[in-house]
Amino acid sequence: MEDVTWDVTVTDTIAQFYLPVTSQTSGAAAQAAADRMTAKYNPLTQAYWFIAIAAETMEAINSDGIEFLDDLGRRITQVTDDKRKKASSTNGYCGRHSWHICPHNP
Repeated sequence: MEDVTWDVTVTDTIAQFYLPVTSQTSGAAAQAAADRMTAKYNPLTQAYWFIAIAAETMEAINSDGIEFLDDLGRRITQVTDDKRKKASSTNGYCGRHSWHICPHNP
């Protein structure tokens, strides 16, 4: 089994820097941030499986981040045998074994 390492960042969807691309493409700021992290941590890929997880304040997550979080959620569900709720990065559920960008405290 390959060792995994990841970095997580959250970008502001409507920040002046990102607005030209986020106004045209959903998730553009998250993908740009993930691309920067991937380049920054490229030396780690010799020894680790590196995952860049980038989210936006308006809930978009980069595609590799979604894939990784969904896989992690499935594995957690299998290991814990918790069938109540499938863990998913996109199910919009702020709860046990799932992921959701919550920009404020509930």
